[in-house]
Amino acid sequence: SFQEKRRIKLMIIMSERFYGMDFLRMALMLSGIVFHAGLFYTCTEHETLWPIQVSECHMTFDVICGWLHLFRIPAFFVIAGFFAALLLEKRGLTGFVINRFWRIVLPFVLAWLILFPVVILIFYLLNHLGDEHVFSDTITGLFSRELIGYKPKITIHLWFLYYLIFFYVVLLLIRRFWKPRSKRPLLLVLGFAMVLSGLGFFFCESGEFNGFYSFNPDFFSLGGFAPFFFFGYLLYHHQYWIKRFMKSYVSMLAWSIIPFITYLLLRIGRIDLGETITKLLLVISSIIFSWLMILALIGWVSYKFRQSNPVIRYLSDASYWIYLVHLPMILLIGGLLNELIHFSLFVWILNILLTSIFTLLTYHFLVRPTIIGKLLNGRKYPFANPFRITRKIEGQMKM
Repeated sequence: SFQEKRRIKLMIIMSERFYGMDFLRMALMLSGIVFHAGLFYTCTEHETLWPIQVSECHMTFDVICGWLHLFRIPAFFVIAGFFAALLLEKRGLTGFVINRFWRIVLPFVLAWLILFPVVILIFYLLNHLGDEHVFSDTITGLFSRELIGYKPKITIHLWFLYYLIFFYVVLLLIRRFWKPRSKRPLLLVLGFAMVLSGLGFFFCESGEFNGFYSFNPDFFSLGGFAPFFFFGYLLYHHQYWIKRFMKSYVSMLAWSIIPFITYLLLRIGRIDLGETITKLLLVISSIIFSWLMILALIGWVSYKFRQSNPVIRYLSDASYWIYLVHLPMILLIGGLLNELIHFSLFVWILNILLTSIFTLLTYHFLVRPTIIGKLLNGRKYPFANPFRITRKIEGQMKM
């Protein structure tokens, strides 16, 4: 009967686990620590993105951060769209809305209320190091009218969640009229997505692949990232595409070198063809590189990670917490260490290690077994060996 088929289909969906996507989400989250720790030493100025930079800069950090910057956040949106489709299949419309409120909307609001003043205070502290009474002034500044009235109210690094809320609303509005299950040619979908995202990034105020940090969103920036999210949504319903990525991920990685080098030469001014043409080529090269990297990574993780891994599962659960709290730690640790140690590579590595250790320890002891863990991961874990718990869960899912 129809009901019996529906019940069997739901059972399959409920037991579905995409181990490759779990790994990719975890790796992208952790790479955020590498990226933000490196921004201290890039030669490209980031006045609105990164107010604190040291005088010592190296182009190596521009290459590393530029490489991560061009595909990391777009890949997040692809993954978010993929799991949005899975969640709608698993929970239905009502369950999806409830789940996204508790897992995305509420964490965004609470994290912003806590982290925004913390980040602003860290900026103040690091920009006034050496001043008399700087620490006491920073503490009292928490209650100052200057902080309370700080303009503009920016979303800091939480802009990704803010954008995601917009995409969820749009998805729910068009879902009735959009049939993602109907077969679509992959190349046509990719071409359409690349043109749309390219137009969005060309006309947006913040520049290519940068989010708009204001609560008044730049709709061109939203339009630039939207194709990545909705491609991920389509990808779940066209999983046979992933097999094509698995077969050609090596060649896509190789071809991605050309647009990336082009982007770098344009970015540092080695190629100058006038403001408009240069910007157009920047957008085109960054779009091509980003899509090649994302599809190659999806193909690679789908090929390499086909079975459960307790370490990856644990880190995947921890990655949401790491994303939320890593920025103030990187700012504080990096800013203070740069005052004591004038060796950028050493401080960069030390900052990555200390921030990773801090965020993982706080996740394991203060988040995973508490109500915060339930909010972020959907459940609380008892104080015990996390890997043993994960194996037990995976075994139950296979039964």
